[in-house]
Formats: sequence, C-alpha cells, structure tokens
Amino acid sequence: MYWSHTSDTFSEAISNAMRCDRFDAIIRCLHFNAADDINKSDKFAKLRPLISHLQKKFMEHFVPAPKTVTGVLESKAIKIIRWMDNALVKVESTIHGNNLVNKVKRWSKEKLKHIQVPIPQAIYNYNKNMGGTDQMDQNINAYRIGIRMEK
Repeated sequence: MYWSHTSDTFSEAISNAMRCDRFDAIIRCLHFNAADDINKSDKFAKLRPLISHLQKKFMEHFVPAPKTVTGVLESKAIKIIRWMDNALVKVESTIHGNNLVNKVKRWSKEKLKHIQVPIPQAIYNYNKNMGGTDQMDQNINAYRIGIRMEK
C-alpha cells in the first residue's frame, strides 16, 4: 500500500525507509500475544501485553504533585501536567515545570467563598495567553448554520 504510486496511499518517507518485502516479513512475524490466548471480548486483545507493559513503564515515571495538581509525568524533553480546575485540564510543556508559582481565585464549595488556589505555571500561562479561542468556539457552536445538501 505505501509503496504503490497512487496519490492517496503513497508515502515517500515509508517507501524510502524500507523495502516492501522487508515490511511484509516484519508484519508476518510481529506478534504480541499468542493466538490461543485471546479474549474475544477485548478489542485490543492482540496488543494487550504491549499496552500493559507501556502502562506499567509510564506509571514508573509518574510523579504525584501537590493537592491541586493531580500529577506530572516528566521526561527530559516534555512535562505533562494534570490540574483539576472546574474540570480536568491537561497540558504538555517543554518549558514549564510543575512548580506552583501563581495563585488564582476559585469558588470553594466547602467554605462557600472565593479562595486563592495555587496553579501550575503552564496552566496559568495558557489561560493568560489563550485570547478569544474559547469564546470563538462557544460562538461557533451557538450560531452554527445548518447546511443542506441537495440530492
């Protein structure tokens, strides 16, 4: 498929990187689970051992952070930050850490008043610099024009 020269399926990067017969040999031999050990109700049964292994390795590098931050997955190049605001917010950053350097005002259901909550720098910068993106999305959904196609 990647080696055919039709415009919709051809990929120059793939066809230059590997010969077609080599790709076929790898696909023929690449198995992650024995055929007799498959759970028919699991859609990813053939990949389940690989998925389980990756989940285990990812959790080894997961570092829980302070109360407001659910957790941070760190590597040398990128940090994935999860923060619970009104909903769960996930941000990936190559320049920010998980340090809680700013505070924002949020409503506390327990205290029934606004309180100052620490916020990760990456989330703070996103909220500060996002411009009208969320407002635009809200307006597009509110004023969406229905388009009818003629048969």
